[in-house]
Amino acid sequence: MGNFRVFKKSVRFTFRTKKRFYVFTLIFAIIASIIAFYIDELDSLQTDRFLEQKGVVLLQDDDYGVTYDQGRNLLDDILDLESDADIKIDDHVIYDYIDLDDFLRIYSININKPWFSNFAKPSLITNGRFPEKSSEVLVPDGSYQIRNSSVDNIRVRSKIVIGQKIIYEKSNGDSLSLKVVGTFDTDNLQVKPDKADRLWLFMNTNKFEQLISFFGNDTSDAYTYSMSFTVPGNVLLFDQKATHKLVSNLNEGIKPLINDIANLPTYGSWEPTPEVLPSRRAAEEGTRNMVNLGFVAVGGIILSTMFAYLISRFRRREIAILKAMGYAHSSVRISLIAEIVTLAFAGFAFGITLAQGLLYYLSDFNQHSLLRWQAVGISFLINVAISLPGMLFVSRRVLSVSPSEAFRDK
Repeated sequence: MGNFRVFKKSVRFTFRTKKRFYVFTLIFAIIASIIAFYIDELDSLQTDRFLEQKGVVLLQDDDYGVTYDQGRNLLDDILDLESDADIKIDDHVIYDYIDLDDFLRIYSININKPWFSNFAKPSLITNGRFPEKSSEVLVPDGSYQIRNSSVDNIRVRSKIVIGQKIIYEKSNGDSLSLKVVGTFDTDNLQVKPDKADRLWLFMNTNKFEQLISFFGNDTSDAYTYSMSFTVPGNVLLFDQKATHKLVSNLNEGIKPLINDIANLPTYGSWEPTPEVLPSRRAAEEGTRNMVNLGFVAVGGIILSTMFAYLISRFRRREIAILKAMGYAHSSVRISLIAEIVTLAFAGFAFGITLAQGLLYYLSDFNQHSLLRWQAVGISFLINVAISLPGMLFVSRRVLSVSPSEAFRDK
């Protein structure tokens, strides 16, 4: 209990030393915000720019250029490439679409792998959120639902809004309900609308197949518009060059399949060259961010140790007095460590707030520009690690101070 009182008094004392508190809180805040930015940037390579790090994307050549079955034929043959020692595929997702009537087109997405799509992904959501359940769907910005009125030659255009339920019913009472949970930026669509009045719905693969069946169709009536492949590798580890080589090998292996004219009836019409996303650039950027993060961390450790040295030096007489009064080494040590911890926590809180505000401003006040919780958590752990050398330094200095120094002249 005594040590706890010492800790509380030291925290209050830290806030009273205004000049020192403000200066070092600002220093810790700058370090925390820079670390948060770098961690968030590294994390984005596994999220927003996931495919850039380790992906290859295949796009159909024209609308209705690849049937559902043709897409599966190509997918199966690409997966067979793994028998080659130089070809590695970690995961894949195939995307399909179908026109169910003149006013409705549905697309498949995989809500469990949102970053495999390079146009319908969480970072491109402009309103609402990305689907989390199979019954939830996305629509492009400015989407309208079209229906015929009871009056001849009159059509009703209802704008789709977030939270709206779209219910399809049959005369026998069967129904299928979908809920619109988000809209996304249409500038990134790979396939452009052919009818301004057609509603596009993006839904999880199982719901996509259910709706096809509900309308009396089957998957043979659907088309494939793209595939995404990823290779093994983790951008947060130092294996970016190896990952880039795997991406290049995969792309070189895919090329002969889709460039061979004789195979087009089997695979459908694809763009001649697979889209190799800039994995080399992402790898170099990831390495650069890791190096910069290391420099920031080392700089933080140096500053933390310098701060601990200043505290132990300027409070040397105070330490001697506490020892002369009978305070145990642990109590004196806690008194000084409490000051470092208080400044580190205050700096971290201010730094994260500063980083988030700046990110929000730079993103033109985009509501989805929040720092990821992983970035905040890792930044916190790094800031704690940065403070440890200073705490150890203070502990050693405390033990070396003699109580007799309290009686010496200044």
